[in-house]
Amino acid sequence: MSLRVGAKVRLTIVRVTVTAAVLLFSVMDYALSVGFGLARAVRQHYRTFGASLAPGGATLLAAAPPPKPSVVVIGGSFAGLRVQRELSDNFDVTVVDLKEYFEYTPGVLRLYTQPEVRHTGSNPRLADPRQVHYSHV
Repeated sequence: MSLRVGAKVRLTIVRVTVTAAVLLFSVMDYALSVGFGLARAVRQHYRTFGASLAPGGATLLAAAPPPKPSVVVIGGSFAGLRVQRELSDNFDVTVVDLKEYFEYTPGVLRLYTQPEVRHTGSNPRLADPRQVHYSHV
């Protein structure tokens, strides 16, 4: 079964169009990847040397502050959370406790008599709540 001449011409036009589109998109993809790589390199240069581009005038930016010493506090009750709050300015503090919640046992009796105050007794004030990590031991 042979194709008519008009069908062959249309098929050739479609094939050429698809090939040209694939070639065009491949060139655009390559150009974008080179452009983004160049932009990343320039951004890294500015982070490292600052905005000075004068020959020999590039100065390193101020070094990052040294990391804080790490401290692990075992127990997240009153004393453990107080220690975390007091040390968090100068140390990277991790609180380790068996439970992932703060439990104030005498508060249970108050909940039986005044259930409307439930939300006030279960949230200790931490210096930075993201510094409290719970783990099952």
